[in-house]
Amino acid sequence: YYADIPSQQPELLVGDNANVKITTYGDSGEDYGIGATSSLRTVIDVQRHGKFIIGENSTVTAESASASGKKANRVPYRNSRNSPLTPYSYKPETTIGKGSTLNLISNGATYAGDGLLILDQNDQTFNIEEGATLNIISRNSGDSKGPMVEIGKNVGSQNRANFNIKSGGSFIVRIEDGYGVRNMIQAKKINFNIDNPKTIDFDGRKNSNTTLIYGEDYFQNVTNLHNIYAWPKEDRDLEKPTLSWELMTLSQVSHFPKGSVASSVSGSAINKKTADDFIVNYQTQNFSRVLFEGIPEVEIAVDSPSDNQNIPSGQKITGRVNSGAHVRLYKDGVLFGNPTLSVEDDRENTKFHVIADEAGNFSYDIPSDMLPLVAGQEIKAYGWKDYKSNEATAKVIDKTPPTGEADPFYTVIGSSKPDASVFVKNPQDSNPMNGGFSYKYKTDENTLNTL
Repeated sequence: YYADIPSQQPELLVGDNANVKITTYGDSGEDYGIGATSSLRTVIDVQRHGKFIIGENSTVTAESASASGKKANRVPYRNSRNSPLTPYSYKPETTIGKGSTLNLISNGATYAGDGLLILDQNDQTFNIEEGATLNIISRNSGDSKGPMVEIGKNVGSQNRANFNIKSGGSFIVRIEDGYGVRNMIQAKKINFNIDNPKTIDFDGRKNSNTTLIYGEDYFQNVTNLHNIYAWPKEDRDLEKPTLSWELMTLSQVSHFPKGSVASSVSGSAINKKTADDFIVNYQTQNFSRVLFEGIPEVEIAVDSPSDNQNIPSGQKITGRVNSGAHVRLYKDGVLFGNPTLSVEDDRENTKFHVIADEAGNFSYDIPSDMLPLVAGQEIKAYGWKDYKSNEATAKVIDKTPPTGEADPFYTVIGSSKPDASVFVKNPQDSNPMNGGFSYKYKTDENTLNTL
C-alpha cells in the first residue's frame, strides 16, 4: 500500500467488525510498491511511513500460501519507508484495535532475510490494544533463515521503536517446522512495553536451530501480575514447561549492546525467592519456548437479595466471580457472621465466607440472626483470586407485601363504589423508604361500577 504524494501519509484502514483475508501464491506477480528501492515481495506493504489501523472486533489475515515447486516467499506484513521523498516527520504506526486479531502466516519457505513481520524504519509504533491478538505463524519453513519478526532494521541513532501490548492483549509467534538457522525475534532499538497481557508466547520448539530473541539495544518490560514458563532446548519435546516463575509483579530484560544473551535481567514477585530465581535462570538463548500469562482481573457481580425471608432471595446472597475465587460479604459495611476461609496473602487480614465453584457461581446462606434484610440496605461482595481483587454492590429490594387491618365500610346498595383505601386501616410496610401506599380492588374494576 503506497501513496506517491509526498505530502500525504498513507493510511490503510480496516473498520470495526470486519473480516479480511488476503492470500498470495508463489513468487510471481508484483514485486514491490511504486518508488520502492528493493524487491522484497509482500502481502501487505505499507510504505512511506504509513499507518495500518484495524478497528475493533475485526479479523485480518495476511497469508502466503504454498504453491507446488515454489517458495511462498511473500512477507505477510511490512511497514517501511522505501522512498527518499518520504518526510521523516511521518510517524509509522500499526494498531490492532480492541478485541481484533491480525494473523500473519507463511505456508512455505522464505528467501534468506525475509520474515513474516518487518517494521524497518524510524519511530515505528506497534499497538496491540485491549483484548487484541497478533498471531505470527511459520509453516513448511524448510531452510528459511530470515527472522520471523524484524523490528528497527533502519532505525536512526536517536530513535526507538515501541511495541505496546495493552491489558488482555496477546502476541503469539510460532514456528511449526523447519531446520534453518534463524532468529524468532530480531529487534534493534526497541521497547517492548507490556502491561497485564493475556498471553505472550514465543514457541520455536519445532525447529531446534531457532534462537528466540536477538536484540540490539532491546528492552522488554512486563508489568502487572503474570506467570512465566520456559522450555529449555533439551526439553523442547515436553508438553509442560520445565521452568516456571509465578506471580511475578515485574520482569525486565535487556539485550545491550547486542546479542542473543540478555545483558540484564531483573524483576520482582510476590515471593522474593521466585524473583531471585528468575534473575539467575531466565536465559532465552537456552530456551526453545517462553510463555508469559497474565493473571486475569477479578470480575464480580452480586445479585440483589430481597427483604422477604420466606423466599430464596431473602435467605441467600448469590452472585458470580472468577472460578475458584474467595468471596467476602458485607451488609451496610458490616461483615456477615463469622467467615472462616483464609488465603495466602498478607494484605488480606479478614477471612472469607465462600469459594466460587468451577462456573464462578457463589451462594451464601444468611445467618438467621441477620434476617430479615431491610429494603435499601447495601450488600457488598468482595472477591479475591491470585492476589487480585474487586468488589461489587447491590441494594436489597422490597418483596415483602405491606400489611393492614380490615376497616368496615357502610353504604347504600347501588351507590358508586368507593376508593379501595376505605376498607384498610393502619397500613404498615417493612420498607423504610416507602413513599406511600396504593390500593386496588381484587375484583376487575370494569365489572364493579356500583355496589
